[in-house]
Amino acid sequence: MPQSEPVTILLVNAIAEEIKLATLTLRRFFPNCHVEAVYTVEEALQWGPRASWQLIVIDEDVITQRATPIFSELKRLVPYTTLVLQTDHGDSTTALDALQLGADFVLYKKSPGFLAELVAYANGAFETRAIRMTLKQTQERHDRLIDILSDGLYELDVDGRFISLSPLVTDMLGYRQDELLGILYSAVVPSDQQALAHHRFNDRRTGPRAAQRMEIDLLRKTSADKPAHTRVRAEISARGLYDVNHRYLGTLGLMRDISQYHRQTKTIHQLEHQLRESDQLLAIARRVSILSKTLHAPHRAIQAQSQLLLKIIRDAHLIEQVDSLATYAAEAIHLGSELIQTATDIVIRRDTINDIIEAVLTSAQPPLTTTDWIERAYGQNLPPFTGSLNSMVDLVRMLLSHAHRYMAAMGNPHRLRVSTRAISPTGSPDQETATIPQTTATEFEIYIQETDIMAEVEEPTLQTTTGDLFAAYAVIRQLGGRWDFQAPINGFLSIKVWIPVEPPPLLDSPAVPVPSVLSSTAGAVKRTAEVIFQTPTHTLPPAPLPFTQSTKPLPERRKYIRTAVGLPARVTIGTRLHEGIMVDLSPSGASLEVEGALPSFEQQPVYLLLKTAVSIVELDATAYDRGAPPRQTGIERQASRLALKFSALTENQRKILTSYIDAAHVGALTITVEAQFPPMDKAGDLAAAFTQSGLPGTDYRETVRVRVALQVHIETSNAAAGRLLGLVTNFSRGGVCLLTEPFLKMTDEVVALHFSSISTRTQQKAQQPETPDTILLGRIIHLTPDAAAPSELTPGLSQPRQRIGIRFSQLTPFAEREITRLLAQHIGSSLDVADPGSQPMIVSDRWECRNTHSQAIAVTVDHARHHMSPDTPIVIVIPGFGSTQTDYVPLSFHLAANHLRVLRYDHSNHVGHSEGSVLHITLSSIQTDLQSVLDLVHTTWPTAPVTLLAEDIAARVAIKVIALSTTAHQLFLLNPVLDLEAALSTITCANVIETYRQGHRRGMVNLWGLNVNFDQFVGDAITGRYVDLASLPVELAQLVTPPIILASPRKNRPIEDIFGPQHEPVRAMGTASPVVSLPADLSGESCDDDRRTKAFEIILQLISTPLIDSLPLAQSQESNLRDVYQQRQLEHERIRLRHHVSQATRSALWGAHLAHLPQLEHLPDYSAMTNDLYRRFLPLEPGMTVLDIGCGHRHFVRLMLTNQAYRSAHHSRQATVPLRYVGLDQSAESLRLAEQQLHTFANELPSTLRAAVPTAQLMATSWMRTDWNTPLPFTNGSIERIFCHLSLSFTSSPLHCLRQMLRVLHPDGTALVTCLQPHTDLSTLFRRQLLAEDHDKFGSPAQIVLHYLGRLREAICHGLLHIYERDELARLLAHAGAGPIQFFPVLDNQLLLAVVRKTKSVG
Repeated sequence: MPQSEPVTILLVNAIAEEIKLATLTLRRFFPNCHVEAVYTVEEALQWGPRASWQLIVIDEDVITQRATPIFSELKRLVPYTTLVLQTDHGDSTTALDALQLGADFVLYKKSPGFLAELVAYANGAFETRAIRMTLKQTQERHDRLIDILSDGLYELDVDGRFISLSPLVTDMLGYRQDELLGILYSAVVPSDQQALAHHRFNDRRTGPRAAQRMEIDLLRKTSADKPAHTRVRAEISARGLYDVNHRYLGTLGLMRDISQYHRQTKTIHQLEHQLRESDQLLAIARRVSILSKTLHAPHRAIQAQSQLLLKIIRDAHLIEQVDSLATYAAEAIHLGSELIQTATDIVIRRDTINDIIEAVLTSAQPPLTTTDWIERAYGQNLPPFTGSLNSMVDLVRMLLSHAHRYMAAMGNPHRLRVSTRAISPTGSPDQETATIPQTTATEFEIYIQETDIMAEVEEPTLQTTTGDLFAAYAVIRQLGGRWDFQAPINGFLSIKVWIPVEPPPLLDSPAVPVPSVLSSTAGAVKRTAEVIFQTPTHTLPPAPLPFTQSTKPLPERRKYIRTAVGLPARVTIGTRLHEGIMVDLSPSGASLEVEGALPSFEQQPVYLLLKTAVSIVELDATAYDRGAPPRQTGIERQASRLALKFSALTENQRKILTSYIDAAHVGALTITVEAQFPPMDKAGDLAAAFTQSGLPGTDYRETVRVRVALQVHIETSNAAAGRLLGLVTNFSRGGVCLLTEPFLKMTDEVVALHFSSISTRTQQKAQQPETPDTILLGRIIHLTPDAAAPSELTPGLSQPRQRIGIRFSQLTPFAEREITRLLAQHIGSSLDVADPGSQPMIVSDRWECRNTHSQAIAVTVDHARHHMSPDTPIVIVIPGFGSTQTDYVPLSFHLAANHLRVLRYDHSNHVGHSEGSVLHITLSSIQTDLQSVLDLVHTTWPTAPVTLLAEDIAARVAIKVIALSTTAHQLFLLNPVLDLEAALSTITCANVIETYRQGHRRGMVNLWGLNVNFDQFVGDAITGRYVDLASLPVELAQLVTPPIILASPRKNRPIEDIFGPQHEPVRAMGTASPVVSLPADLSGESCDDDRRTKAFEIILQLISTPLIDSLPLAQSQESNLRDVYQQRQLEHERIRLRHHVSQATRSALWGAHLAHLPQLEHLPDYSAMTNDLYRRFLPLEPGMTVLDIGCGHRHFVRLMLTNQAYRSAHHSRQATVPLRYVGLDQSAESLRLAEQQLHTFANELPSTLRAAVPTAQLMATSWMRTDWNTPLPFTNGSIERIFCHLSLSFTSSPLHCLRQMLRVLHPDGTALVTCLQPHTDLSTLFRRQLLAEDHDKFGSPAQIVLHYLGRLREAICHGLLHIYERDELARLLAHAGAGPIQFFPVLDNQLLLAVVRKTKSVG
């Protein structure tokens, strides 16, 4: 039937006939319709906003040429339209694709009912539009209704998750709406209110049975100014929602904040109570006044009669006067007794514990009774306090003062709840009874408790007291009471005091004699009115303090009182059996004394078995070391005491254990105890940090060795001996140690080791997969006899054997690759490089995760050897640019030794263990790596709190990651680089960002010491908005807690020299981010330095305080230096193996270094270093021999020749013997160039110097090519001066080189040794010189040198060159036999200089 309602239709079709046919059909069925037609997609998009189209029909041929679908764009322009696609294809695939792209209907044009279907779709579109419009209007009315409600509205789904919230709810709880949507309602309900909220907050009931006006506490979101949860008192009304089929859809509820109403009601009740007390005090004062006036007349009569008695004392009427005096005295006594009774009534009615607490609170300035810092929950009908009132006032004041100081120190401005109650004779202190009459109560309880409710006003300043907790304990003991004090870091302060009740003193009691009362009446009346409100100045009487020996036991603070049992115990530790005694036992734990001195069992798991003749109970416990006990038990020898804390017990276990305790206490049952402890480390492994002489560096091996068991044939030049069979026991890049039969003698000849074609009983003539597939050459360096034992070498009778040490020599590149392959197979953990019997205290687990580019990220997890809880706090160390995870091993081990789990990792496309090339490093790759590591952490330890420690540019990345997903509890920024634009400007003086946007491209650039794709790095930084300082405050505002900035000295790597000034962005962060100064750098070599230890302890305290119940700063545990050294050595070796370290690589780098040396020699710092080295060489007397190892540098010999010529020209005595110079290098080309340039330089000396003395008489030169790993061709003690400039870093065996140098050094000679350091980056010096001379930093000559310096820096980071810190080089020189050593930083602290003398034992 034709429709009368006007409609609007848009046709998108390129065929005019189809448009005409569709238009006629639609107008016939919808007479008032408005039809428009367009021919292209672009026209459709232009016409879309012009009208409210109810139907849009699109032909498929129009959109085939468009790359992006049109449906989503039309839906955006015309939200309530219906899209119909007409197509020539009637298959289901086409229809499914169209519906997925956004079409509402698909119409097949070749269908016989095409026009009828078009009309039907149009009719359906009009009905759908009407429904949508009605729904929208209904939703708008619903939203307006919610906005005008005075109560907050919330809606839950069937699982109890929020799906709708009104603004009042979010404002009440402090959350944004998107933060609450989708989370369970229980997240905003405190743990102690969960049972109350269950089935009420998410009520399914309807009608009168639904929850109405239910009061409950809700948690308000934490903020920077209120770090702890605050509670909001709310009133909830809720009911279930159901569909027409009575299926439960969720819960709809109303929420109202009634916190203010409760506070006002409480204030009214307090004022009413104070008014009643004032009326009572006024009535008592009136009675006292009347009695005082009545007493005045008898006193005046007594005085008159006494005076009369004195006058007539000798008269005859003496007896009559005495009788009269006695009568008045009796009346006075009677009235005085009434006065005493009245005063006693005042004490009894006023001096209850509640009154004393109120008096202390009122005496504060301002009075605490008018603030919300104190909540009071007083018990009713409390007995009067009849003890020392001053002592009780002191006690309450000391406890409140300590609670105030404690919460201020912890930064928790919580409310305090002070409650009192009476305890019956049969009730325990932990069980509250009903209302107890005053005559039956035996003691009362004062409970001071820290709540989780934040105080709305600033905490008042309490009057300071002179007493501490020891003084409070002394007062409690004086009053005959006891207490329980608990102050955990992660919990709330709790102080309970129990004071016994004494009956009020009687009038005829000796404690209150009548004469004393009569002589102090005024003082008794004044006691209540004034003493309570004054600060007492008296000193406490002496009482036994907790740290003094006393015959009385200390008050019990445990939840369950332990019962002395004295049960025999058998304790098994690993495989060793110990005897002991279980001293006491309770349902929560026990004390165990074990015979002998044991290692520390702190927090070790224990399996406990208690057995009787008829039953057994098994318990899991945790052991805590309590040191040596006093010798009062049956164990007379040395013993160790352990405290055992039981794990959660079942109800059955608890009942059985309680029956055991009762039976053991009375001796009615024979019970035996068995305890199983895990095997512990040896005592030697648990020793304190070793001294300098005991460091692992005392081992003469300079390379990491792994334990193997490989058979080898040893071939010598002795043909009669043939090939000897040996067994390799350890293997390194420098050599092997093996066992063989005693046929070899010490010789300097080269021996060959054959690993191939070795047959065993189980594998005939097949190469072992882990053996080198080559022949290795070496020299025997030591022979020692080994104890006889059966082995594969001597399978029958045991034969004597030799232990032989062989150092490799003349290794080919293929042999070096085979050695690397073998070491990589065996260097799986630190146990491979340590003594087999040792176990480090810190365990380092190797993990691996992959980023979004499928690159492997090497992760190391450091933790203590004992069992770690899944909730153990985690610290993720994010290395800075040019740093690796190995640099943070000392810090990581220190944190792990103090019960933290530490994750270290290396960035991909960076230096270190992870995959990728340094050339492709970007900030986005650092960001994806960090996110991958965070995902790994939250998947493995979902409940553990996480702390991030990020350095330099990684700090900027960490802020962005945490801002996008708040997955960390704390963020520490170590020397943060937040201004990336300023940091990039250190590379070039121009504005790098602006020139990049203008199209300038740089290619590969030395960026902060490493060669990277500069264009890729800068483009990524711009795209990721890392260079936009305006985005930094926005990201910081999204952090839950503000980051803490750590400023360390950046040992040898000043941050301004590398990344430019960074003060402005740090200052822009404001006061929300505190800055903590550290006394030392956190990365680098581990050394026993007080400043480094202090810095570690500061970091530990900052991390631990908000997360765990950490030890005080003075009690933190230090890591074992041996473990740190071995782990660093192991990880350095892994990096070398990953990057295939070889002598061929070092030789190539040495050649490149000499090739670029002329550019470096022009640096002012380089010239100053050379002059400094020469001065330390002096005196150079005629006839001395100078050995220059690595003479390819050439600059030093030229300086030495110049100074010798100048000295001869200006000295009256001419030298008769020239100075002998020997140049030594492993490259013939370097020797040729050095000799040629020295000859040229000698001819270019000023004529005045050359004319004085011929060059040949000044210095005799000789040049020698030799391998640095072979013995030097000089006799012992024949060289007076040795100069080794950087050669030590490029040789394969620095230890061998140093030993040879000291062997040939004269006893009075001097050797100068320079080497690279871990932080060496010569590009900073070269770039500084380019800036001073205004040279183009991107010019070709400068870029060639900078690219080489980038390669050199990368080789240092990858361990391809030998680098040394001061302590490590000192150990190496000491092992080589050096005597006194002096160290100096040279070349702007880029190199380390050692001035060495030799000892008499060298050589």
